[in-house]
Amino acid sequence: MASSVKMKIIAPLGALFFTAFLMGASASSESFCKDRLSEAATFEDLQEKITRCQIQSVEQFLPFLSEAHLSHYVLMHHSRSLQGATANAPRAILYGKDAKLIIAVTGATTGVAIGDPHKTRANHLEVLAFRDATQRFEARDVEFPKAGESIHSVQFSDANPPLCLACHREDPRPNWEAYPLWPGAFGGEDDSVFRNEQNGKNLHSQDAKSFQRFLRNGKKKGPYRFLSDLPAAGLPNTEFGSLAQSLNLKRIARKLAEAPALKKYRYMLLGAVSCFYSDHFNLLEQYLSLQAQASFKFKRSNLEDSTGRINRFDFSDRVQDLRKMYSRAPEDPRVQELFENASSNQDPLQVTDSLVASLRWIVENQGMATDDWGMQLYSPSYDFENGYTGIADLRAVLSEALLVAPEDHALSLALQEKQLNDVEGTCQLLQQRSLEALAGIDISIP
Repeated sequence: MASSVKMKIIAPLGALFFTAFLMGASASSESFCKDRLSEAATFEDLQEKITRCQIQSVEQFLPFLSEAHLSHYVLMHHSRSLQGATANAPRAILYGKDAKLIIAVTGATTGVAIGDPHKTRANHLEVLAFRDATQRFEARDVEFPKAGESIHSVQFSDANPPLCLACHREDPRPNWEAYPLWPGAFGGEDDSVFRNEQNGKNLHSQDAKSFQRFLRNGKKKGPYRFLSDLPAAGLPNTEFGSLAQSLNLKRIARKLAEAPALKKYRYMLLGAVSCFYSDHFNLLEQYLSLQAQASFKFKRSNLEDSTGRINRFDFSDRVQDLRKMYSRAPEDPRVQELFENASSNQDPLQVTDSLVASLRWIVENQGMATDDWGMQLYSPSYDFENGYTGIADLRAVLSEALLVAPEDHALSLALQEKQLNDVEGTCQLLQQRSLEALAGIDISIP
C-alpha cells in the first residue's frame, strides 16, 4: 500500500519535471531561432541553424547571417559556376570579415548554369569553408526544397563532393582571378564601378550602366534585398581577392610542409620568399652545393620565362572574356595599360613572377606539381597579385609551417614579422642552414 501511494506521488512529480524540461528546451530553441549567426560562424553553425529552425529556403536563411556577411559581398553578372547569373539577378558571393566562410547564392531564374542550362540552382547555398585546424578549404552544397515541391528535409552534401571539386580542385581553394581584372563581376575592371560611386566619374561605362540598372531593379527583389545597399568594402573585388589569397597561401604552405621531398629544402624555400631584395644572399644557387645543383633537372631561367609567359597569356585571356560581355572593354585606364603590356609580350619580368619562378624551381625539381597554386578557374596561372603585397605574404605562413623544430623557433619568429629587421643576417642564416641540411642529399633525379 505504501508503495502504491509513493508511486502516485512520484509520477506527477516526474511528469512535472519532464514538462519543465520540454518547456526549457522549447524556450532555448525559440531563442536560438531568433539569433543571428556570429561573424565567425562555421559550416556546422550554419547547418545547425538551418536544421533546428526548420529553414526551408535560401530567403528564409539569409536574415540569419551576420551583418558582416550581408555587407561584404561581390556580385557576378556572368558566372562559370554551377549557379546561374544575369546582370539583373547576379550570383552573390558573401565572404564576411575574413573569407573563412564563403556562401554563394543566386536569384536567377533564367540564364545558363554550367552543367545544365535549365537549372540555376537558386535553391542552393554553395559553401566554401576554411578550416584553421587543418589549413584546408572544404566545399559543401546545401539544397533547399524547390518552390512548389512537397516539404522535405534540406539536403547537406558530404565534404568536398565531386560536383564541387570539378572546379575547385582536389585540394579545394576559392576560384577568383588576380587583381585588377575579374571578368563577370560588377566592378570587374579594378573595382571601377565602386570607385565611381565614390567620386562620380566615368559612370557611363558599360559595366556602370549595368550595375545601376541592377540597383534600381533587381537589388530590391529576391535574396538581394537582404544585402546591404552597397558592399561595405570600398573595393569589394579587391578585398575578397586579398582575403581569399591570404588563406590560399596558408593552403600552399601546408602542402609544401606535408611533402617529405621538400623537408631538406625548407631553408632554401624561405630564402626564395625572404631574400629577393638581399644584397648578398638573393642568388638561390648559393643555397645549394654544386652536387645538389646537379640533381636539378629544370633550369630556373626557363621557369622564369614560362611563369611570365603564362601570366601574360592569362591576363590577355581575361580581357578577351570581358570583351565577350562588354564590347568596349577594357575601359579602365589601368587595365588598358596592363593589357597593352601583356599584349606586347615585351614587358619586363615582374618581381612576383621571378619570386614564384624561384619557388617553382625548387618544388618542381623535386617532382611536385604547382599548377593548382593559383585561384584561377583555368590553370595553370601563377599570378598572385592581390592589389597589396601578393606572394610576399607567403613568407610568414611558410615559416610557421616549415620551421617547427625547437632550434628554428627564433628564426621562425623573425620571418613572421611584417618586415624583416635584419635582412642580411636572416638570409645569411637561411643560406648556412640550407647548405647544412642539403650536405648529405641524395642527388638521384626525382
